[in-house]
Amino acid sequence: MSKQRYRPLKVFLPRCRALREAAALQIGALAAAAGVDRGLITSLEGGSAHTVAKVRAVFNTLNQIQPTPLDPEVELVPLRFMPNCRTLRERCKLTIAALAGQAGVDRGVVDAFEKHHGGTLADAQALLAVLANCLAARHEPPPDPAVEIDIAPP
Repeated sequence: MSKQRYRPLKVFLPRCRALREAAALQIGALAAAAGVDRGLITSLEGGSAHTVAKVRAVFNTLNQIQPTPLDPEVELVPLRFMPNCRTLRERCKLTIAALAGQAGVDRGVVDAFEKHHGGTLADAQALLAVLANCLAARHEPPPDPAVEIDIAPP
């Protein structure tokens, strides 16, 4: 299967809370209208990724009550993977804490990428920028973002 045709397994809905609050909905009301449990809404609002089907149900519900239609290409953010995150970090001789600190992300973000759980594109780009600078300082070729960041799990 080619990577261009791969569909993401999980997606984020980063503006879930803002959209829910703008519509004056409580978590329970949104969950009931979308046919999901309250925990899913809370989890989405906390920045977790979930299956496309469940997140799309929440998105569709929010979209029905917005004054202007929402763009799923903008709102539904695919989970990203960095299959070589650990290898690149080790080549740079950085600890998880050091990489996280330099990238301005939580240690759990680095850990999630290294364990192939994935994360957001913004987090992947922040980590890759630090790793690229480190490798450049070591006179090693920089990592290629087109290769290092993918929606397909390793």
